[in-house]
Amino acid sequence: MAYQTKQGLWRCTAAKRGSEGSLRTLRRGCQRLDFLGYFSQEEELSIFKQAREPSKTSAILFIVETAHTEFFSLKFTPTSYSEIDNFVILEDRSFDPRKAQINTTWTFYEKHGNDLKFVDKVDFQLHIYSLSELVGLLEKAGWETIAHYGSLSTLQPMTPLTSLNIVAKAV
Repeated sequence: MAYQTKQGLWRCTAAKRGSEGSLRTLRRGCQRLDFLGYFSQEEELSIFKQAREPSKTSAILFIVETAHTEFFSLKFTPTSYSEIDNFVILEDRSFDPRKAQINTTWTFYEKHGNDLKFVDKVDFQLHIYSLSELVGLLEKAGWETIAHYGSLSTLQPMTPLTSLNIVAKAV
């Protein structure tokens, strides 16, 4: 079993069954697989196929709280920052809707009292999938999408203002 969260894709080998509202129980015996959007579509197809190979027919794949192109068309922000422990991360990004691609630079600083000390800078490109693109990619890898939602906990329909959550089964 595998599922995607904001922290990445998790592959579960000995997962405990849980209700749709209690995905935390699925993390037992799971490995994080964080790749969606960071590689070419061919490489991501290969990863989905690898997740499918050891899975039994009717195994379930969750892709949870994933960004999608419709969201970015309405809610794109070119800059943001976050604080994690003693670090500040500044993100500067641009979104090309024709390619569904984000170019982003993350700049890391360490906090020293009221001062910030530069640590490192990382540039990368990220592909943002539409629902139809991701469903097509899953189908090619042997997964059938059986449902999609804006929220798994409430089963709210997906809209341009919600995240993308997909439930697929191995076929």
